[in-house]
Amino acid sequence: MPQAPIWELDFYSRPVLDDQGKKIWELLLCDREGTFQLARRCPPDQVNSAWLTQALQEVIQSAGRPSGIRFFRQPMANMINRACAELQLTTRPSRRTLALIRWLEQRWQAVYPEEPGFQPLAAPPPQPPPAAPQPLPDALRGQRWAFVTLPLLDLRGIEPGMADFGDGLPWPQVQVNPAENPTVPGVAVYTQRAAALAAWMSGLELASFTLETGPPARLILETGLDDRWVFAPLGNLSLAAAGRDFDASKRVVKGLHFLAIQTAPDVETCAGFWLLQEIPLP
Repeated sequence: MPQAPIWELDFYSRPVLDDQGKKIWELLLCDREGTFQLARRCPPDQVNSAWLTQALQEVIQSAGRPSGIRFFRQPMANMINRACAELQLTTRPSRRTLALIRWLEQRWQAVYPEEPGFQPLAAPPPQPPPAAPQPLPDALRGQRWAFVTLPLLDLRGIEPGMADFGDGLPWPQVQVNPAENPTVPGVAVYTQRAAALAAWMSGLELASFTLETGPPARLILETGLDDRWVFAPLGNLSLAAAGRDFDASKRVVKGLHFLAIQTAPDVETCAGFWLLQEIPLP
């Protein structure tokens, strides 16, 4: 029996005013492939966890029960967690909501501007500065690591079942042209405890690797909604240069990159494999 999908959820105000001059709120739900999509308006005076609970319950009755809920908006975390707890749904605060983000981009371009009460933003709201990265826990450290690359077509050939742990991305949402077969950068971790390390990593909702040029230069692992970890210092000149090459290559392929966890560089199997894409959140 196929596993129930993880739903991606956004419950937030939109740039549209109703006929009373109040900002419209909207619930969006989709699966990672974007084959299931649901948009439902919420009355401005009912923006609370009770309304969200009822809306989710009705969707579950018609569409089935998901295996979990991913969401990316920190300000809505308490309300979403409360509603999902009522329905015994597991929440995953995560930036791995690519289908939802692409859908929001499409709605900003083609749906909200057509509404009578559309109120375009003069400028996007300022983003808070990123949190200071924390030391990576010992359980998440490998014995060695390296910057690596794979051609895009080879990357697309990696099936989800080829690693015990990991996660892919919906390729139609990635928006990198496979005909050009560009080189995709990644990070490979080598350790004899690869299975244990991959199991630990699977609980983190991996988002992306980012480069801090410093000084000191560091490779940062981004997870969850806003967690940041010092994956590795890039203290010598060759590592710092490799980090800049990794960052430049990532920009060429629209933020696409990957993490592989293996016992050694010469083995053909991975204990863990994650496809990652750094994209701005709406």
